[in-house]
Amino acid sequence: MTASAGALTLEKTLYTANMIYGSGLRAGFVNQDHVPAYATFNLGAAHELQLAPAKAAYVRFDVVNLFDRKYELRDGSASASSLRNMARGAILRRTVAEAVNVRAASC
Repeated sequence: MTASAGALTLEKTLYTANMIYGSGLRAGFVNQDHVPAYATFNLGAAHELQLAPAKAAYVRFDVVNLFDRKYELRDGSASASSLRNMARGAILRRTVAEAVNVRAASC
């Protein structure tokens, strides 16, 4: 299950927040158990910079796993290996494209 919450646009800036919830994958002998549920929160901001009448640059900054919560996606009991989530990370990216609304460029 995934849930998204809130997007706020001010002028040429888009702010986003989302929450990803996992109910816990099956685990154990013949999948009788499951790993604990988890929720991850992410934040982002994207801004459009006008370079020329038909050109724009887009700058986006995201923080993934905002609270740096540790959880198991798979514990290894029903498969060969365990799998844990990604640690908190920050991502900065820049693109140059034909001028469009920042909402469409934030994907």
